Amino acid sequence: IVGAGIIGAALAFQLSRQGAKVTVFESATPAHAASGRSFGWINASFYANPAHHRLRVAGMQAWHRLAAAVPAAAPNWQGCLWWEQQGAGMDQLQSDLTALGYPVDRLTQSELAALEPDLPHLPAQALRFAAEAAVDPAAATLALLTASGATLHPGLAATSLIQMAGRVTGIRTAIGPFKADHVILATGTATPGLLAPLGLDLPMLTRPGVLLQTRPVPFQLRHIIVTPEQEIRQDATGRLLTPASAN
Repeated sequence: IVGAGIIGAALAFQLSRQGAKVTVFESATPAHAASGRSFGWINASFYANPAHHRLRVAGMQAWHRLAAAVPAAAPNWQGCLWWEQQGAGMDQLQSDLTALGYPVDRLTQSELAALEPDLPHLPAQALRFAAEAAVDPAAATLALLTASGATLHPGLAATSLIQMAGRVTGIRTAIGPFKADHVILATGTATPGLLAPLGLDLPMLTRPGVLLQTRPVPFQLRHIIVTPEQEIRQDATGRLLTPASAN
């Protein structure tokens, strides 16, 4: 497996459980790129269409199974409070999610205050998605790699793929080649560059983003919060995290 982010680590864990001998190569350190810079919100309240919603629900269920197998990778099922829109927008989202069978309930301002007593300037109403969670993807990545028992080579990048008789049989690195029965690329935006010499074109969107983090603060934010301006949550160390698009 090339790439030790959350995807590479999860694959290493699952394949090792099935008896495979797994080696993971990582150009830097585990979860150093996108996996270590994720807001970590596990939800199905944000979706493009019903099929996408069902996929996200399946992902939430997979996290429950993973938490049972690897407790160190378990998310915090703290729930989400949402007031990105009021009025008709809130009504529509509640109606749509209810029709899809997703757990959602509407809260008054006083009910919100009871759930988030340290949060000022509360709206008149909000939706609560009690089944949602947040996870530290970097910590989950490390937990999965440890649980997998896979051999990890940090700081060793795959410079190219080895191809023989029409199939990939290994990778080249700065210290020489490594042969394998199967090679999996979990390399994110680096994947097109590894595939291009094989004549394979993998189109990928470029969507840069920013994750803002504070130093740990005593303020107690108990839920994931979604407002018209921002999403925000507080992690186990006390840091406040909020994502933004870099447009």
